[in-house]
Amino acid sequence: MRGKIRFQKLGAHAGILMALCIIGLSTISLKALACEAFIEFADSEVQQIVDRALEPDPDFLAISAYRELFCAKRPEVRLYARGMGCKASKSDIRSIAIQDALFDKESIIVEPIVDDSLTPFEREWAIKNRFVHLPVSFRDKQNRCIGIQNNACSPYRYLSIYGEKVEFVNQQSPNFLAGQFSLNDDCALEGHISSTKIEIDMPARILLD
Repeated sequence: MRGKIRFQKLGAHAGILMALCIIGLSTISLKALACEAFIEFADSEVQQIVDRALEPDPDFLAISAYRELFCAKRPEVRLYARGMGCKASKSDIRSIAIQDALFDKESIIVEPIVDDSLTPFEREWAIKNRFVHLPVSFRDKQNRCIGIQNNACSPYRYLSIYGEKVEFVNQQSPNFLAGQFSLNDDCALEGHISSTKIEIDMPARILLD
């Protein structure tokens, strides 16, 4: 269930531990690929920004507050912002959290899920391809699109974000893969992948961190 998350005062270690408990993550990129630059905040400022993010309206204030936290210089604050964003009550903020998480990556990893619904061939393929990498080579924030192994969002190699849904096509890959995903309650993208070259259509997920 999505709900409000209250940010308590961060100590040197307490903030890190709390953030890890909230979304179960251990690392976060320090390169700020989704941000122009890092922002330095004191603990009191962080709490004030969180309070703004949790205001019922107007939406633009909450979105602005979330973006400030996501670009904070301290990794534990950014980690907390990611968890707060994907669990936010506002759909717009959840969507932005997806975009920020994916834009912050140098490679997006798709994990096929092995379950009883797979054919023998799909199961064998999934075991051999535990992690499918989509190298991020281009970011278009305005159109919410990522170029895969290409310096543009080509119709043949792209990942696009639509609200809380994500789709990708990578006809550069050996298996000509495509996938559709939606944000779940665990702050991950869950869906399925298929191929026009080989006979696979299976569940898969993308972890946002």
